[in-house]
Amino acid sequence: MPGPVYEIGVAAVDEDPRVAVFSEAISELVADLGADRFASVTIKRVEDLALEVPTVAVILWDDELADDRLLSRVDSIRTQGVTVLPVVRSTTAIANLPKALTAINAMSWDNDGRQVARACLRELGLHESSRGVFISHRRADGLIVAEQLFEAFSKSGWRPFVDRFAIDAGADVQDRIEESMEEAAFLLLVESPDASTSPWVQYEVLYALERHLGLAIVNINDAPKFPATADLPRHRLVHPTHLNGTHIVLAKDAVDEVVELVETMHAIALARRRRQLLVSAMTAARAAGRNVEAAPGWRLHVRQGDGAELLGVLPHLPVPNDLYEIDMARNDIDSAVLVHAAHVIDERRRRILNWVVGERPIELVPNNAIGARWAGG
Repeated sequence: MPGPVYEIGVAAVDEDPRVAVFSEAISELVADLGADRFASVTIKRVEDLALEVPTVAVILWDDELADDRLLSRVDSIRTQGVTVLPVVRSTTAIANLPKALTAINAMSWDNDGRQVARACLRELGLHESSRGVFISHRRADGLIVAEQLFEAFSKSGWRPFVDRFAIDAGADVQDRIEESMEEAAFLLLVESPDASTSPWVQYEVLYALERHLGLAIVNINDAPKFPATADLPRHRLVHPTHLNGTHIVLAKDAVDEVVELVETMHAIALARRRRQLLVSAMTAARAAGRNVEAAPGWRLHVRQGDGAELLGVLPHLPVPNDLYEIDMARNDIDSAVLVHAAHVIDERRRRILNWVVGERPIELVPNNAIGARWAGG
């Protein structure tokens, strides 16, 4: 089955070493995500972009790039819906950007190019744009660590969940925790010395394992391993910690270490979950006699006779924006279906999603029901 093609346009001065570093970072991340098995990502000069496939443009800014033809090209592709990402060597260089680029939120270059590469893949739909992380911890010794990580993730564009901040008084704690874990589809276990004694932490870890959520384990101070995770890999902090009474406190470098770890593991785990859902849906469609073609953005074109539908997969609980995106991608295709990994959607969320769908030909189907949906022909 031929896969979709994606393009990244790059503008840079001749022999800018960042081009090679960025290209390598893209190749590594695409391979890490497993996206190279079903899609092709090509890097071109901005001037050579055809704009016939999903595209993003990166401007590796230097003052020598202040060329009217390039800036005119940037304006042109922006009007056609292409995201343009200016990248400066440092935040102080933002002031030197030309007027055509100052209205666009710029990024600072990182030494290995991976932050810029992730931003590009998120725009193309190959890397998760919605990044949630459920931080599982034992309050007795891990509360300060959880608070440090909550702040760091929040400042890095994540949606972290820590029960102390996210559960309203009077709410059903177990229901709220399960919903939040399904929303994030990724659990970060702070494996502190007291963590394994917490029944809530044990419940959260077992739930993540049973539902095949993404999981990262950060072991602190050689803490005891959870029995259910004894054979799983865990990350032991390189940077130091210290105690504030009974509570562990991470050095800033240790906090950054955890955020970078989750940045990588989250993308890989959710891409794996998307692939599993996509393969499951593809198998069910073919078993029901449908023709299947790969489409951009972790989607499939499913056809039977003259009818067609666009199928997308979600590794997390659906939100209104997921419905909007698949409806925009549908174009002239008859209908759309979103296959999600959550077996149950609570009634309030379902009412909201149904209200968003309205009269549009979009259907939400859990992964374990997609085969039965086509079984009737």
